Amino acid sequence: MKQTRFILCTALFLFFMQCMQGQSWQPCTPGYPPPSDNCSPVPQIMANNVYCGNTGNYTPNNANWFSTSGAFCSYSDEETIENNSFYLLKAAQTSINFTVCCGTGCLHAGDEFGVTGIQFDFFNFNTANGLGTCGTGGITSYYCLVQLSGTDCSPCTPKGCVVGTASGLTIGHYYYIMFDGYEGDKCPFQIQFPPNSILPIKLESFSGVPNASGNQLTWVTASEQNNSRFDIESSSDGESWKKIGTKNGMGTTEGAISYSFTDTNPYSFFTYYRLKQIDFNGNYFYSDIISVQNTLMNDAFLSPNPVADVLNIDINAKNNALYTFSFVSISGTVSLEKSMVLEKGTNRLKIEVTSIPSGIYFLQISDELGNNIGAKKVFKY
Repeated sequence: MKQTRFILCTALFLFFMQCMQGQSWQPCTPGYPPPSDNCSPVPQIMANNVYCGNTGNYTPNNANWFSTSGAFCSYSDEETIENNSFYLLKAAQTSINFTVCCGTGCLHAGDEFGVTGIQFDFFNFNTANGLGTCGTGGITSYYCLVQLSGTDCSPCTPKGCVVGTASGLTIGHYYYIMFDGYEGDKCPFQIQFPPNSILPIKLESFSGVPNASGNQLTWVTASEQNNSRFDIESSSDGESWKKIGTKNGMGTTEGAISYSFTDTNPYSFFTYYRLKQIDFNGNYFYSDIISVQNTLMNDAFLSPNPVADVLNIDINAKNNALYTFSFVSISGTVSLEKSMVLEKGTNRLKIEVTSIPSGIYFLQISDELGNNIGAKKVFKY
């Protein structure tokens, strides 16, 4: 144990060059809840503000977990990682810059070297989305700080604040920020993110509406920095995505810039969209997801209605596809069902309804995936 602590103290000097002159304690984001004493549940923060807290209570299982993970700073003496505090954030780009500070007034728990302060780790779990639970599963560390002292610790180095960058992140995945009191210390800490560190653009709006040509997408940026282009991506389920087009960005500019793109081949029911903004250096981020509903049923015209024998359906399809037309009674029974291929554009269909009893029905139209596009009321003589 003494030998490994000696190695740790030697490693402290490697971080000394990372200390930034002029970096100092900043006003914290008001009204935000404190960090969690455990990985779950844990408050989520955004990488564009300043957050403050104190190292958590002693939790023995944390020490065992980090000791066996082998991920904390590639350092073997993880037994000293036991009083943690945690935040969580969702990556919006492939690297995140931050400044970590240790405040004054650490309550020293006592150790062999007389140093106080915090330790810091930026990590996630080896899961599909990066989420996990302390004590289980493997983790990957993206940035690790062995020890950072408060400015009131005269024999300690480094002191105050250290600037770091977590790189190699996956956009949309979750990452944990852990603060730990060095060998049991109770210390105030904060993490600072540079203003506008998340987005190289300021996206004012992103929306879409259906029209005769397809789905019209529009978005507006208030400012752009090193913006190479936008890739437009679509999905039928909000999970699996494909690129359907590209719009060049404006590089670096101030002031509102408007963009538009028409998806001429949307999905039959809902189509989900997102923007992938790509910098000149290859970094990228995704916008929020929007959805546009196919207005196939809104464009449908039924005649005659009420109907005795043959129902005419005039309908405008946005793409060639197989559709199913179901006559559903008030009680929910499917009394008649027909499947037909519609061509892109205007279609006139004829469905014989003499086989179904008189009454009120809902004509439901679904696509080849079984998505219900909508329904219209039909009166049968």
